[in-house]
Amino acid sequence: MENETLKVNPNTEEEALKISADTEKEPANAAAGPNHEKKPAKTGDRKIPTKYIAIAAVLTALSILIPLYMPTFYIDPAMTMSVTLFSHLPIMIAMFINPIVTVFTCIGALCAFIIKGTPVTVWARAGSHLIFALTGSLIMHYGKQGYRGLSFYALFVLVLLLHTFGEMLAAVFAISLGATGSITAKYIFVTIGLLNVGHTLLDYSVAVLVYTALGKAKLVDNKFDLRISFKKNIANGK
Repeated sequence: MENETLKVNPNTEEEALKISADTEKEPANAAAGPNHEKKPAKTGDRKIPTKYIAIAAVLTALSILIPLYMPTFYIDPAMTMSVTLFSHLPIMIAMFINPIVTVFTCIGALCAFIIKGTPVTVWARAGSHLIFALTGSLIMHYGKQGYRGLSFYALFVLVLLLHTFGEMLAAVFAISLGATGSITAKYIFVTIGLLNVGHTLLDYSVAVLVYTALGKAKLVDNKFDLRISFKKNIANGK
C-alpha cells in the first residue's frame, strides 16, 4: 500500500544505537593494547613515608638523650663554652637524610640543653646548629646539581664554617643581651672557634661512619657515596 508507513520498534532502535557506540570505542581500546587499564585519578596528596617518621623520632630522641646523659665539659669559668661529647651526631646524621628530619633533630637538641639547665649562651649556641645543618641538608638534597663533584672535604669545610661562625654570632648575641660572659677576641676565636674545629671533626667523622653503616643495612637510602665523595648517584635514581 502506498500510504502505508514503515513502523520501527523503539527497542530495536535503542539497541542499534548502543551497538554503534560500542563499535566506535573499540578502535581506541585496540590502539591502547590488550592490557589497557584505566589509571586512577591523581589526588595530588603527598604522604610522608613511615620510614622517615620513624627515623625522625629516633634521631630526635637521641638528640635529647645525648646532651642530658653525656658529660658536659665547661671550658671557661663563666660556663658559656661547653663541650658535650657526640651532641652533634644525631643532627649531622639527620642532615644526610632529610631537611625535615634535620629541623626536628635540632629542636630536640635545643630542648635538651634547656631542660639540662645550661646557661643561656649554651642555649643560643645549640639553637645556631639549625643554620649549618639545615643549610647543608637543603643544598645536599635540593641543590641545582645535588652534590655532584663536591668532595667529602668540601662538605666538611662548609659544615665547619657555618657551625663555627654560627656559634660565634649566637654567643655574641646572647652576651650582648645580658647573658653571662664577656666578648673578647680570645673567647670568640680561641674558646669557641678552635674547640669547634675539633668537636665538629669528631662528630662529623662518626656521623659519616654511622650513616654509611645504616646504608649498608638498608635502614636508610644512602644517596651519597660518603666513603669516597659526596657524589649523588643520579643515574641510578638513588
